[in-house]
Amino acid sequence: MRIEIVLIFIYLVTSNCTYQQSSTNYSDLNWLEGEWIYESKNGILIEKWEEEKNQLLIGKSYFIKNLDTVYFEELKIEKVREHNKENIYYQALVSNQNKGQPIRFKLISKLNADTLRFENKLHDFPQYIVYQKPKNDTLKTFIEGFQQGKYKRVNFTFIKK
Repeated sequence: MRIEIVLIFIYLVTSNCTYQQSSTNYSDLNWLEGEWIYESKNGILIEKWEEEKNQLLIGKSYFIKNLDTVYFEELKIEKVREHNKENIYYQALVSNQNKGQPIRFKLISKLNADTLRFENKLHDFPQYIVYQKPKNDTLKTFIEGFQQGKYKRVNFTFIKK
């Protein structure tokens, strides 16, 4: 009887792990694909996202001021297998920052949710990156966290090009 209970437990645990892995579907992120533009008095911020190899999204983000690109980062949303389970990460590689290493933020919301919330509590700022599913070709995002001991939130409203 004890062996049967252990076998049932093992079956349930491994079945659940398989379900979690197969439920990761990048088509749940297709609403993020495309070119998004945010205009402010300081310049234009552009994010471009596309699916690559049906496994992840890759993107670019750059800020243009007076026809010069003053800020550029390479972006990625990908599956990472850790400790026998898959996690989704948003990764940013910012030129001339973090010694050339990418900064990773773990998805803490459901992948198929209307709001994607990524977290890295160890990052200086931001600790959270949030994307809200677009309505009428308008993508709302924000970054937030603590900077020098004070809470800060920066909102962006992108329009699809």
